Amino acid sequence: LFLLALFLRIYRLSELPYGIHIDEAGMGYDAYAVSNWGLDRYYKFRPVYFINYGGGQSVLYGYCCAFLMKFFEPSAIIFRIPAVCSGMLTWFFGTLTIRELIGKKEAFVGAALLAVCPCFILHSRLGLDCFLFLGASTVSLYIFMQALKASGWKRLLFYTMAGVGFGINLYTYALSWLAVPIFLVLILAYLLYI
Repeated sequence: LFLLALFLRIYRLSELPYGIHIDEAGMGYDAYAVSNWGLDRYYKFRPVYFINYGGGQSVLYGYCCAFLMKFFEPSAIIFRIPAVCSGMLTWFFGTLTIRELIGKKEAFVGAALLAVCPCFILHSRLGLDCFLFLGASTVSLYIFMQALKASGWKRLLFYTMAGVGFGINLYTYALSWLAVPIFLVLILAYLLYI
């Protein structure tokens, strides 16, 4: 299932979907500028948020691409590799989460559905900054679940890792600034209740 999920996410990655989305192009140019000069296209030095055509674009995706551009030439594949990585993290940690919550047989079915679901495939094939949020939040949620089960120093380690993970989420998508605090407040209230 891992190989199937990976194949569906990388097969003809530079061609499907056809062309480069306008947000991919904007982020790609910002990543190119940051990797070469440390500036975005608006001459902001190492920005914490890209302006992208006057709107806004989360910065983590661009910095991931900028890192790749240190080693490879800019291309549609380079713009989409972080999305593939995020999609595979979603597949892997989503499967582990299903296994923890429901069971092994259900995790197999969940892994198959996560591998072939068109929504998750497209999510992994298009280089949009917001698509990192799903992968980062899935990883953070799984680590948080492990912290709830752990004891001793492992519990502190897992809570620290989950905190760092939820902090990274804030750089993946502007809506995470609302979603992550609300989730953490609700989960804290629920945990205090139980």
